[in-house]
Amino acid sequence: MASPCCCKKLVEDVAGWIKIYDDGSVERPAPAPEFRAMATAIAPYDVPCNGVTVHEIPANPPLRLYLPAAAPLAGRRLPVLLHFHAGVYCVGDPSWALYHSFYARLAASVPIAGIVSITLPLAPENPLPAAIAAGYAAIDWLKSLARPVLHTEPVPEPTSDPVCNLRDMADLSRVFLIGDSSGANLVHQVAAGFSSAERGTGASSGSPEQSCSTPGSPGPLPAHQSQPTK
Repeated sequence: MASPCCCKKLVEDVAGWIKIYDDGSVERPAPAPEFRAMATAIAPYDVPCNGVTVHEIPANPPLRLYLPAAAPLAGRRLPVLLHFHAGVYCVGDPSWALYHSFYARLAASVPIAGIVSITLPLAPENPLPAAIAAGYAAIDWLKSLARPVLHTEPVPEPTSDPVCNLRDMADLSRVFLIGDSSGANLVHQVAAGFSSAERGTGASSGSPEQSCSTPGSPGPLPAHQSQPTK
């Protein structure tokens, strides 16, 4: 008796980036030659290059941190940018050269404490709202760094710990969400979820968390058991 065929069948091929099979498995082939340059992963480095260092932070979700090598002007604590990458929710990574070439230059050229880029959970293995939840978790991670800081307290000297350096240089009451393409949609969803909770419109089952007026602490970021807008 012939054994049944165990070969899985291709159900969908998403422009060569993702292959989905009838057994539910997902394959992510290497990018086509015309896309390999932009999708090449750039390794992190802690020795300044062109005025910036780049670090992988093993948080949940994983984060990529771009830190300016120069000390803040006049000892001022500076805002943080939180980046959501593009990729129609199913491809992309903060380590790609496409993002590294832009955000490394940005971190070195504008007055910010750093750029935090989220490694988003990708569909179809992690369908929405997983990426939205990752945005909330990244904000929670930033909130965990906050501490009361006096306006007269000087910025400490940099250390070998990138997370400590971000905490010491950042004004965590000023966190700006940025994103490109589908990442911009995630920015809207995450920001709208917080705003709805603040207004008490039911997007969150929890009440807004208490805010702190000191420059080292985040503003009023509410709890976030919300579901995304359909």
